[in-house]
Amino acid sequence: MKMDKVANSKNDEFYTPAYAVRPILKYIPKGATVWCPFDTENSWFVKLLQARGNRAIYSHKDNGDDFFQCTSVISIKTYLAECDYIVSNPPYSLKTEVLKRLFDIEKPFAMLVGV
Repeated sequence: MKMDKVANSKNDEFYTPAYAVRPILKYIPKGATVWCPFDTENSWFVKLLQARGNRAIYSHKDNGDDFFQCTSVISIKTYLAECDYIVSNPPYSLKTEVLKRLFDIEKPFAMLVGV
C-alpha cells in the first residue's frame, strides 16, 4: 500500500508487520522494559519483544489510554516510570504531536513513521 494513500485515508489503524519490527530489536537490550504506547497484546512489537525476553507493556486508545495525557492517567504514569524505551508505530495523522511529546518525555524511543 502506498503511504501517500494511507496518510490521506483518515484511518490511522495499521498494524506493523513482524519484518518491520525485527530490525529495531537489535537496538534494545534484552531484559529492558519497553512501552508500546499505540499497541495491543496482539502487536508484533509486543509479541517479538516478549519472545526475546523483554518486558513489553502496551497501551492503546481503544482501551481508554491516551498517550497525550500521560500525566493524568494512572496506568500511563506507571508505564513512563517503569519503561526504559518507548517503541511503536504511532498514528500517522498525529506523528508531529507524538514526536514532540516523546522529546518532552525524555526517554529513548523508536517510532516507525511515514515521511
